[in-house]
Amino acid sequence: MKKILILCFLFAAALPVWANVVMRGNYYAHHQLGEDATPAEKTAREELLSHLRLVFGRITGPEKNIHIGRSPHCIRRFGKKRLDALGEEEFLIESDNKGNIYITGGRPRGTLYGVYYFLDRLVGIRWYTPDFTYIPKLKKLELGTLKIHEKPKFVYRCTSGGFVPHRYSGHRPDPRWAARNLYNNTNAAHHRQHVSDEFGGEYLWSLPLRCHGMIELIPSKIYFKTNPEFFAIHKGKRVGRGVASDYCLSNPALLEETVKRIRYFMKKMPGARMVSVQEGDYTVAPCECKGCQALLKKYVNESGMWLDFTNRVAEKLEKEFPDVIFVTFAYDRTQKPPQNIKARHNVGVQICAWGISRGVPYDDPRNTYRGKKFVDNVIKPWSRICKNLVFWDYIFSPGHFSQDPNPMIQVQNMQMFSRYTKLGVFNENGLGEFLNGQPFKSFLMGRLEWNPFNVDAVAEHKLFCYRYYGKGGKYIFEYWKNLRDVNEKQGFCNILLGGTIGKIPAEFESFETTMKSYQLYLKALNATKDSKIENARVRNAFIGMQYHILLNYKKWKKDLQAHNINIDDVYQALIKRLEEIDAEVGTADSTERFIGSVKKLYSMRNINASASNYYGNSIPERAYDGNLKTYYHGGVQRSWCQREFDDPVEIKRLITVLAGKSNLSCTYKITGSLDGKTWFDVVKESKAIQKGSHNYLFADDTLPKPVKVKFLRTTVWKVILPQNRINDATLHEQFINPTELPKGLIRK
Repeated sequence: MKKILILCFLFAAALPVWANVVMRGNYYAHHQLGEDATPAEKTAREELLSHLRLVFGRITGPEKNIHIGRSPHCIRRFGKKRLDALGEEEFLIESDNKGNIYITGGRPRGTLYGVYYFLDRLVGIRWYTPDFTYIPKLKKLELGTLKIHEKPKFVYRCTSGGFVPHRYSGHRPDPRWAARNLYNNTNAAHHRQHVSDEFGGEYLWSLPLRCHGMIELIPSKIYFKTNPEFFAIHKGKRVGRGVASDYCLSNPALLEETVKRIRYFMKKMPGARMVSVQEGDYTVAPCECKGCQALLKKYVNESGMWLDFTNRVAEKLEKEFPDVIFVTFAYDRTQKPPQNIKARHNVGVQICAWGISRGVPYDDPRNTYRGKKFVDNVIKPWSRICKNLVFWDYIFSPGHFSQDPNPMIQVQNMQMFSRYTKLGVFNENGLGEFLNGQPFKSFLMGRLEWNPFNVDAVAEHKLFCYRYYGKGGKYIFEYWKNLRDVNEKQGFCNILLGGTIGKIPAEFESFETTMKSYQLYLKALNATKDSKIENARVRNAFIGMQYHILLNYKKWKKDLQAHNINIDDVYQALIKRLEEIDAEVGTADSTERFIGSVKKLYSMRNINASASNYYGNSIPERAYDGNLKTYYHGGVQRSWCQREFDDPVEIKRLITVLAGKSNLSCTYKITGSLDGKTWFDVVKESKAIQKGSHNYLFADDTLPKPVKVKFLRTTVWKVILPQNRINDATLHEQFINPTELPKGLIRK
């Protein structure tokens, strides 16, 4: 019995004992980091010390220590073998029986991320934006006993839009802000081998591009002159189209040159982990040669041709680059999974959520239009043939400029993504998030990409609003909460990248909801009138709401007047803030484009147009503004767009610009009315055919005899693209009684 008691005592003594951690500024980041301390581990100690001073004032210790990285204390506690086994970003945070704290992790970023996690999740610091950090001022912080073991749910983690004041400004991304929020890629416009060793580097894509890689690996501006056989045959001849180039993927010489080019770039960037072997934008059709058509027949879908090509690239380069993933797309024409083929173990597929409904989460049963089908028909079958999936999601506001009803849907979407891949995610935040004052999204995505199952997004959003917007925060939070509640109640999901489709009105875009938003806007403005910075942030937050009023001015004109809202005042307030933003950001082309869009909306406020439905900000007025480049977009495959004149107009000839040059043909019909109730044919059902010398698909109709109309309605359907694909209905412009073809229709 005595021996048993002694053994029990010795066993208990060997177990780690933890004491409650109570911080009062008495903790000091121990200076001993180990002889082989990395730059990132040195950064971790500096960041820890500087932030603890900000939280507690001055450091009164060292009564107790925080041991960092591979210090002798951390090695004694955890053992070198265990530390060496930790992943690149995996970390441990523990306390001992004396209340000392140990933060250590794998290399290169584990210890640094452990320190940032400790300061954020435990101490309460928030790095909300690159220019706004919340620092709690504390005298005492009780943490209890610490035993934390963390590693990310996704290996590659990146979100655009949060690292710089503006997505397209050309400014260098902020690697410190990215690291603090546990991102490991800064979405730099130009690749660099390392953001900086002091932040542990990046999880990098190789040069020349991080997506659409083939257009720079084999650029048409060079290779179409020297090797036209690398490019696809369309309508009997080889064609190189720049970013829209298609390739002859069965050509063995193209394979060898692609391998050679990848090898060249990889030697310039030996730290790269992924290589883009992906098609460009706006591609047209697969190559018509016998070899490519045989591949198409074998794999059923065009995606199989690209997967086959990427498999062969990856096989040839595997020995030289054993840790690299060669990534192809599931995007636009390649989104549909192939048959009779699987991805090699070193091949990845980047699935883009392109053309997907996003008003509620993708896998929500209510998302019946293009959401759940995306999960069932794209993600699930791809996951069965490729283990290395990378997701590319688009999280910016619908139509870029309009309101986003519910940023919180990203929580469920990210949880769903994590069930199908561990490799990575890229969330494309964008123009709208800066202009609409939603930097919260980029902050939130850092947490979700680390672990989407351990985030209280609503609570974080409330804290963000109250801190970032100051005295206006409660009104901003109520504004977003109201949009979210209205959208959630309706379950509206037909929101695409360009905006909502107006056939089924979204309640969050209704006049009643917008008026509530407007009143909250006025309250938030008044609450922040004494703070220039917070007032500017409030004005940013309501840009989408103001734009929405401009967008719907014709429909809401009488109601706005009843609420004493002057459209001129709305326009002036909006344009003033946008011009201020443009001056703050510097060279920001997209801000200037937005300003142009706002001015255009204002100039069209007296055009009386309507439509059966419309998509986002492609409103019917755009079909009658005299500009070929702007257009009405129905958002569906059959819709009508009409104009009402102040007085009846006599029509002899109509030139109707129906679609862009990529469309082959279009069926349309034009009707007229004098009272808006009784309709008669102006142009009977007809078909317009694209001509090679034209920039647009258009119809030129001279009427048998003149006809008077007060309402002129154009119905469009059966817009045909290559491969007999059907496009959505559009109307670029309609010219009444022209004497010649308008400029811009004929190619120079």
